[in-house]
Amino acid sequence: MHRGHGFIFICSLFSLCLHLSVQAQATRAWPLHTNYIARNIDNTNGLDCNDVLAIIQDHRGYIWIGTKTGLQRYDGLRFINCFDSTVNPRELIVSNLYPDDGHARVLYGQPDGRLREWGFLHHAPMEITRQSAPGQDLIYRDEQNKQWLFRIIWVDSGKKDSSGLVLVREPGQELEKQGYFITDKTHHQTWLLYPGRGLLLWDNIQKMLLPLPFPVNPITIQGMMTDSHGNLWLNSWSFEFYRYHLPTQKLHAYSLADILMQEGNKNTLPVWISSFLEDNHGVLWIGTGQAGLLQYDYAADGFRFLLRQPGNNLHLQYTDQINTIFQDKEENIWFGSDKGISIINPYRRYFNVLSNQDTTDPSKVVSDIVPAALIKGQLWTGSWGGGIKIYDTAHHLKKHFFFKGKYEQNMIWCFLEQAGDSVWAGCQQGLLHIIAPDGRVRSIQPAETEGRTIKVMVKDKTGNTLLGLHSGKIIVYDAALNVFLPYNMSSQPSSYRLAPIESLFVDDQGVCWAGTTLGLAEFDSRKRTFVACHTPHKGVGVRCWGVYPYQDSLLIVGTENDGIYFFHRRKKTFSRIPVNEEQSHWSVHAITVDSLGKIWFTTDFTICCYDPQTKKCFVSQPETGLIKSSFQSAYFITPSNGRWMTCTSTEVVGFYAHQLWALHQKTAPVNITGFKVFTRPFFIDSTLSRREPVRLSYKQNFISIEFSNLAFSGILRTKYFYRLEGVDPDWVYGGSRGYANYTNLPPGRYTFRVRTENALNNEGAAAFQISIIAPYWATLWFRVLVITATVLFLLLLVRRHYRTLRIEADMKQQIANTEMMALRAQMNPHFIFNCINCIDALIQNNDKYLATMYLNKFARLIRSILDSSRQNTIPLTRDLEMLQLYIDMEQFRNEDKFMAEICVDEGLLEEDCRIPPLIIQPYVENAILHGLRPRQDSAGRLSIRISREGEHLVYRIEDNGIGRAATAQKASHRSYGMEISRDRVNLFNKQEHIPVVITDLHQDGRPAGTCVQVSLKIS
Repeated sequence: MHRGHGFIFICSLFSLCLHLSVQAQATRAWPLHTNYIARNIDNTNGLDCNDVLAIIQDHRGYIWIGTKTGLQRYDGLRFINCFDSTVNPRELIVSNLYPDDGHARVLYGQPDGRLREWGFLHHAPMEITRQSAPGQDLIYRDEQNKQWLFRIIWVDSGKKDSSGLVLVREPGQELEKQGYFITDKTHHQTWLLYPGRGLLLWDNIQKMLLPLPFPVNPITIQGMMTDSHGNLWLNSWSFEFYRYHLPTQKLHAYSLADILMQEGNKNTLPVWISSFLEDNHGVLWIGTGQAGLLQYDYAADGFRFLLRQPGNNLHLQYTDQINTIFQDKEENIWFGSDKGISIINPYRRYFNVLSNQDTTDPSKVVSDIVPAALIKGQLWTGSWGGGIKIYDTAHHLKKHFFFKGKYEQNMIWCFLEQAGDSVWAGCQQGLLHIIAPDGRVRSIQPAETEGRTIKVMVKDKTGNTLLGLHSGKIIVYDAALNVFLPYNMSSQPSSYRLAPIESLFVDDQGVCWAGTTLGLAEFDSRKRTFVACHTPHKGVGVRCWGVYPYQDSLLIVGTENDGIYFFHRRKKTFSRIPVNEEQSHWSVHAITVDSLGKIWFTTDFTICCYDPQTKKCFVSQPETGLIKSSFQSAYFITPSNGRWMTCTSTEVVGFYAHQLWALHQKTAPVNITGFKVFTRPFFIDSTLSRREPVRLSYKQNFISIEFSNLAFSGILRTKYFYRLEGVDPDWVYGGSRGYANYTNLPPGRYTFRVRTENALNNEGAAAFQISIIAPYWATLWFRVLVITATVLFLLLLVRRHYRTLRIEADMKQQIANTEMMALRAQMNPHFIFNCINCIDALIQNNDKYLATMYLNKFARLIRSILDSSRQNTIPLTRDLEMLQLYIDMEQFRNEDKFMAEICVDEGLLEEDCRIPPLIIQPYVENAILHGLRPRQDSAGRLSIRISREGEHLVYRIEDNGIGRAATAQKASHRSYGMEISRDRVNLFNKQEHIPVVITDLHQDGRPAGTCVQVSLKIS
């Protein structure tokens, strides 16, 4: 942990004065030449504080970081602050961390020596005391026979020796402090590092405090560690540190001052050792204050040192000191310093770069690298203005060609190895350098280039060389004739447009395909002209970069902002390869195919591998800051040693394709790392550990789920797919952002699943359930209760309604019967009055026979009316009998002044048709009295026709009387019988609108009678 320089200086002097008997041997040191590539994290990436004091990893894969402002958890994508609100802000410093996975917690000490824990599952801090910790006290005694109490809290399962944390109750002290112990099982001794007392040694048999076996002031010791060689390493507050070999019990002292002198820095005091780490390859790393990073060489008993490189963002970052060193499960080594975190991986270097850097400032690039070629095991690179450089396989510069003269001679665009081991280098303005095996250079400028840049060169099957120019033309060098042949403009199709050439490829049929800025152009080498230009979109030019063969008749074509395509050489058509479909505009530059048929290509900043069999694409990205510009080369260099290369605008990038493929094949399990309701964290770790659903209320239906595969290499661009069953019908592509958002989720039970792209059959996928509890008014029991109450209420309403309807029906029936009786009572006196008038007239005329006959018929009619008066309906035949009696009486009374006939359709008399009695009698009476009687002659006719039309019985009463107009002039009274009959018809038809239709008849324009149509609804 960082201390004030004054305090360290005092301790250093104190140590020197007290321990002159401990002589430090001559410490040997030499530079560590390995150029590690570091990925750096600081507060701009989410780190809470740049002064990082401790780093560990728990069994789940999370990285825990202790800083001067507290504790953080890191999942590779996000930091989560573990804020301890129970301590004083000055005590938030977390200077050491220990992963107690067995109890799902992280242990950490406070500045005053107390021990605290942070629970994984409950996200809460707690102080650890002897009373709260399980186990029994171990009792030791010091030289004054005073009792010390030890309670073991944690034992490091990752160490071969017995080491861990212990709570110590010192004699005379009430505060229990935490100490770190290492047990020497061979000698039955325990080394204890304890606040305020420094290094203590205890005898495990006698349970007694022992003096240190070497003359070192114990108070100056502030850290210790054992390695796999049986050494106990001790670092002090001074520039001295020690290696105590436990088997032989020999002490070796080392001096940082000696190392500083060999670094060339003589005046950087005070200095100190801050941390040790032995990685899984047996390499011992040592972090220092003011002296950089050290590696211990066991064979030479010396140290290699690595210092920071100012301005180099890819190098180890620190201002004064490296506080802590840690190695994770991926073999990444983390360095916590006063400038954040630097991460390197000495054993899995997936990418390396070569650029024209300034030797005084490695972060600066002198000139851009354009082409690169591997020629006879040597790497040839060209640049814009820097000439040609040749490197060996270790990227050591072997030769540099710089041409003094025109600047364009040093603007190199392409290389091609020719017969006789000579090398051609194409340059700006059509210049061509021909470099012989002995290093002699001959520069020419063929007139056929027309002074245009030679961008790319390739050989055809006959050994001739095709040179693609920036002007869009291709010239041919005939090797047999040793001449350059110009582009044949006269044979070029009139529709073809020349465009700058980016790449050339000659297929097995001898056809040359050129990637141009307007499309894929087809070049005829014999005619020396282009014959066609093909584009994925008709009529729209697309810039084509790399071109590579695939199978028999396919080419793979990379485009700018339009992805990657298969080109069918015979059909001359394009088909898009389904890669990165979620992004509408993306570019593909270099393309190649490996021995397994997988397609490798570069985008602007990534190297991708597409497997046509599984339709999956794996993306690798060089560490942030490793490359300073986007990929530009249209070619891969794929030598047999396995390290492939391609170029950006500023560097050559090398990588091992099989390592990247193997890295992607490892399916790292996905972890649910965070959960938010709206924007507030909602901790669910304990719920997930119990495999219970996450329960939310209906108001907590805006959620965000965070996830990560806890990978920290920095080169993988992991693609996630997630699905919320019940919401998402299929897997949703989540990219590499590592979270999913859902809004306004309805109450219900859901299952969330997330996996990476290369996970098969949900291997390594994470899943958990979410239960959103519905409000009480939306629950099943409440709905059942409401439905039951509603049904009961409706039943009561229906019952009441039926009761009301029944009462109303009874009343209507009574009213109808009353009305019918009243109507009959109104009709019958009217009819009887008329009949009595007829009988009276006969008596006045002293016609006894007719009076008697008429009276008999009248009596029969009255009897029939009386018989039917108690019935609403009577049979049709009976009604016709009464109607015939009435007509007979009217004919007799009118001295046979008219003829009457009743016609009934066949079948009606056989049916049981029931009708109101004498329903049409008033209409018949009206026809006789007001139509036929006023006629001056005896030619009156009355016709009554009865027929069935559907559900209706239709009466047609037709007379040839004087008509309604003449009758209206003579009439002086209202016809109540007609109104009563119309009301009776409406009542019988149940108020259905079936009108009584009265039609005036005419003949030659004069009234000729009346026709009345009455319809009765019968069933």
